[in-house]
Amino acid sequence: MVTFAYSQTDLLQVRLAHSWKLIKMEENGVARPSDPTLTDYRIIFKSDFTVQQGLIPDGLINGTYTVDDANMIVTITDKQTKVDYKVKVIKITTDELILQDLSDKNSMLMYYQLAEKD
Repeated sequence: MVTFAYSQTDLLQVRLAHSWKLIKMEENGVARPSDPTLTDYRIIFKSDFTVQQGLIPDGLINGTYTVDDANMIVTITDKQTKVDYKVKVIKITTDELILQDLSDKNSMLMYYQLAEKD
């Protein structure tokens, strides 16, 4: 039997490394379903610390990400514009991800579910 030891960063990164489908957003404590035009919106974290986000299949934007495991913060860098933005991981399970946009003064929460194969 082989046992693997993961650091907190590894565990968070392993849990993030999936394709996530936006299901709803919450602003100022008011939940609203995602806009029907965004039903194909994905955020795809890969195990090599690259990320794609946008509308599948043709509207994906490439970038990279880093994980601050102590604060549960993910910093995403757009590869083309070099702009960084930070999100806080509020909750992550095997099939659910809740992110808080730290650049939004209204504390926007984004709810994702694990996406089926895209």
